[in-house]
Amino acid sequence: LAEIPLLPALGVNSIKMFTAYNGRMRLQDGEIFQAMRKAKDSGVISMIHAENGDLIDLQIQEALAAGHTSPVWHARTRSPWGAVSEFLNVCMLAKAAGNAPLYVVHMNVAEEADQLKYAKDKGVNVHGETCPQYLMFTEKDMEGADGAKWVCSPPMRSAKDNAGLWKALEDGVIDT
Repeated sequence: LAEIPLLPALGVNSIKMFTAYNGRMRLQDGEIFQAMRKAKDSGVISMIHAENGDLIDLQIQEALAAGHTSPVWHARTRSPWGAVSEFLNVCMLAKAAGNAPLYVVHMNVAEEADQLKYAKDKGVNVHGETCPQYLMFTEKDMEGADGAKWVCSPPMRSAKDNAGLWKALEDGVIDT
């Protein structure tokens, strides 16, 4: 926290935080809230990778216990609704932190775009980003013999998600 105000003088205008990757990179809500508030006061934008780390860990344990180790299980152990819930949660944290500027990265679920529109309509200072893989490919690409080549985090989803993300881009809901 003490280093955040020093970042702009170094040419750094953003910080990235994670709600996933328990025990490694994940920050708890209170930590994210404090960092967002400090970042806002310092003119720094908070970027968030929003997935539910607790749900992911549980789903991975269950998949491994059932012997599911093929690449497609990377996607199946990362619930789309875990991403949606964390998306809305970080919007709440940003609003509670004095409407701190928020940039949610790697949007891969159509319902995240719904939450982005909702948050923007409610005055949250939030922007959203998706990536080419979430517009062009699906979880089905991970089912083939070369499935490991398609693993990314967060994972690719369904054709319905692709279409929803394209629509959100076309409508100006997703910013990047």
